[in-house]
Amino acid sequence: MQWLKNNISNINLPKHEIVQQLNPDAKRPYGLVILERTLGSKKERFEFNLSLLNPNSVNYKISGDEFLIEMGTKKDIAGIKFHSDDVLKGYTDKVLFYANSLANGKNIHKVLKGVAPLAKTEFDSSKPDVTTIENALKYINDNIDGIESDGRTTVQNLTLDDYMSTFSQKETISDKNEEHLYFFNLTDINENSISFKDKKTRLYLVLNTNKGDYYIGHTLNGETEDYEKQLFVYFNSYDEALIGKEALQSLIKHFENQTIKSTEEYETSLEEALSLLSNEIKPVQSTNLQYEQQIELLETETSTFRFTKIESSSKKTIENVFEFSAQDLNKQNSKVKVSGKRVWAEIGIKSSEKLVKVYEDGEVQNYENSIEIEAPSIENAKSIVTILKQLAASQNK
Repeated sequence: MQWLKNNISNINLPKHEIVQQLNPDAKRPYGLVILERTLGSKKERFEFNLSLLNPNSVNYKISGDEFLIEMGTKKDIAGIKFHSDDVLKGYTDKVLFYANSLANGKNIHKVLKGVAPLAKTEFDSSKPDVTTIENALKYINDNIDGIESDGRTTVQNLTLDDYMSTFSQKETISDKNEEHLYFFNLTDINENSISFKDKKTRLYLVLNTNKGDYYIGHTLNGETEDYEKQLFVYFNSYDEALIGKEALQSLIKHFENQTIKSTEEYETSLEEALSLLSNEIKPVQSTNLQYEQQIELLETETSTFRFTKIESSSKKTIENVFEFSAQDLNKQNSKVKVSGKRVWAEIGIKSSEKLVKVYEDGEVQNYENSIEIEAPSIENAKSIVTILKQLAASQNK
């Protein structure tokens, strides 16, 4: 570091001078550097962590009387922050250093190639501990609060209630304010697919759900939006985002390990299942529709249930009644379904046979091969599906 600081210096060329200086960032000494350069009246500033650089990417670039050394990032990640005339322009995956002679250029090449692995070791050893819930959550919130980029200020915060998360994102753009709230189960986030992205002057992590399920609830300025399958968490720098990614992965792993995976082989009686379902099957209010729902056990001998769903709008009310046997339920075809703002538990019948008796406003309808139970949330729908899967497993032993 000291050698680079001393030897990446001003360049005097026949027609112009290049002023350049490389310094470690005093606030974050674990490999973060600032390269400042002036070419005529143009000022440039690069901020990056040396551990991000790929030692095998160093090469020479010669243009006229200019001798340069170019170095890229690992996996071509655009993690180098670039300012022009003190204005943030975005992120790039390459940085150039000017040399004042052939010998100077060869030495810069050699030192840059050697410094990246050293910086990686230094960076890894100086990273904060994010292996506990408290430390991980604190690190994330300390580094996502107040992100200035792309002409906007983004204030973010993550709160946890056990494994359930609320992520708030308040954005101020000129005189316009937006407040986004996201609600999700941390274990629905795929820890292995958290990725880095940049757009214009914004650097962020992309959090994706497992299997691309639309399991992330979303409101904008208090109004319910469609469910999402990913969300963005903004950071000020690549190294902060990298540790933020590790902190998020740590949280996900913790709750995955703590969550008792519900086994579908768990035995439940008809009466117990009815009690559990009665607690989970609730009224649901959507934008234009309201649902009143209830379930009852009709006959113990044939394990027959009756599910009633009353759908009301400003114009009409429809009562749908479904009668089915728990012995006919199919575990594999029962799942949580999402469409836009609507969530429901879809309960399937074995071999997709049409064994569900249906009534609409008291009139017999065609038999169906599934039942749709409306849910106010993803977790509620999951619980309904789990109970009915366990009931199906008990009935078909």
